[in-house]
Amino acid sequence: MIRVAHTDGTAYNVLNYSHAYANGNVALNGDENALVNELGNESIVRNGKWMLIPGGAHFENLKKGDIIFNAQQTSELINSGHVTSGGGHARAYANGTVGAYAGGNSGVYLNWDKNRTQVGNQSTSSSSNSTTTDKNTTSVKKNTDTVNDNTEKVKKSTKVYDWVEIRIKHWSDQVQKIADKITDYIKKSLKTSLLKQQIRKMNYEIGSNQKGAKTYMKKANSIANEYTYYNSDGEEIKTNVSKKYQKLVQKGAYRIEDMDTTTDAGKALAEAIDQYKTYYDKAQDCKQAVVDLKKEQMELFEQWANMPTEKAEKKICHGRFSS
Repeated sequence: MIRVAHTDGTAYNVLNYSHAYANGNVALNGDENALVNELGNESIVRNGKWMLIPGGAHFENLKKGDIIFNAQQTSELINSGHVTSGGGHARAYANGTVGAYAGGNSGVYLNWDKNRTQVGNQSTSSSSNSTTTDKNTTSVKKNTDTVNDNTEKVKKSTKVYDWVEIRIKHWSDQVQKIADKITDYIKKSLKTSLLKQQIRKMNYEIGSNQKGAKTYMKKANSIANEYTYYNSDGEEIKTNVSKKYQKLVQKGAYRIEDMDTTTDAGKALAEAIDQYKTYYDKAQDCKQAVVDLKKEQMELFEQWANMPTEKAEKKICHGRFSS
């Protein structure tokens, strides 16, 4: 039988089907096909279990013994665990009936655990509900803490890009390209022009190494002043490279040191020294490159300056052979 469900009932329109007597029997008297969810999400108690009725407004096959709560009552159950509509104090039991107090009020009170759909007895489920809620709260807190920890670890993960090294290589490649064109098989005029270009490009290579040396030393000194190490838990450990270790990196010593790295502090110091040494060595390499490049540039300049002399000498030699 199809019936249209009215939306003004206290325990949905079940109370329209059957009045709430002193014994509280407001369950459906028989199987029916009724319109549900016409004003919002409604819920049902069937076989001792409370559950939401999914979908929008539609006809639902209801069974004998079902108890239906309208949209307003369902919202109240979800938000506060009990129904306030109608001002009653009735209770919904798992046997599919709604028991009322002697006053006959038709309101409904439900001990509802949001983590399960079973409708339980108030006296036995109250502590269980509280325990479940506490456990869920703790679980949510742990999950939140885990997310926060993971977020922090992501923030602390870094990758270093040495753009100075790339810049120096760029100018070195430019000089080498010109040098590769200079051979004994090209015209002297072209060779003279290429030598001038190579000398000019080398000025840029020398300048890039000078700037590189300053940049690397600035980074090394920054590490020496304060270095941040992250342990396996993502915790920050601040350390520095003392003057003693800076001097050892720069000048060395006639001894071998076995540093204890079993502790986070030891690991932090060892990593800081390694990083300081990396950038200090790069700075020294740049300084040495400047010295070497200036020598090479001087040799190229002498070669370029002697080009007319070579040309004149060949003319003289050519004249001798022709005579």
